[in-house]
Amino acid sequence: MVKIVNGVVIGFALILLGVGGLWLDTMDLPEGSGEVPVEALPDYDYLPEMRELEAEGRLGEAEHLADWVLGGSSITNRDEVAAFREEVNRKRTSFWGRAKRAVNGFVVGDGTSIEELGGAVVSDFLLWGDIRDLAKQGYNKITGKETDPVVAALAAVGALTSVASFFVADPAEGAEVAADASLSFLKTLRKMGRLSSKFCDVIVKASRESVKAKSI
Repeated sequence: MVKIVNGVVIGFALILLGVGGLWLDTMDLPEGSGEVPVEALPDYDYLPEMRELEAEGRLGEAEHLADWVLGGSSITNRDEVAAFREEVNRKRTSFWGRAKRAVNGFVVGDGTSIEELGGAVVSDFLLWGDIRDLAKQGYNKITGKETDPVVAALAAVGALTSVASFFVADPAEGAEVAADASLSFLKTLRKMGRLSSKFCDVIVKASRESVKAKSI
């Protein structure tokens, strides 16, 4: 019972950390943060590029581009750009919009916005993230799409240690439970491209041995 309570507390804390990231990108950058003022832009229609960014879910980039364009002095569609900028800002900063993106990131495990990435990170620390990634990698392999053996290996071991947390019978198994968070963190780093190829080879080999022996 104590183990389950501790797991719930840790999981709740991780969720709070992820949700906290939903509001990070609303902070205004200080003056002199590297923004280059634009005195004049050619009369070019940037709206297609902005709408493409919006369609891809990259709302922050779309809004940033709109601000950059509005800093010019020779564009003829300022009103359209300004209206687009206000609409994107509303979508980006609304509570329900943020919550929807966070849930989407939690479910699918990736995304382009900070909310989606935050939800994906939180899910990687839970059993759901491991099951989801195993299913995605299996589907990709069956359909001939590119797979990531590192993510698959870490997800397999992560699922093993998550299940072990409900059946802790000796100190050795308790160590497996404690290692689950570290495995999830490694999987997050892999998705971010922060692990070297050599280290990834070590991870895959060790993960396969762990799954085979059913021990971390």
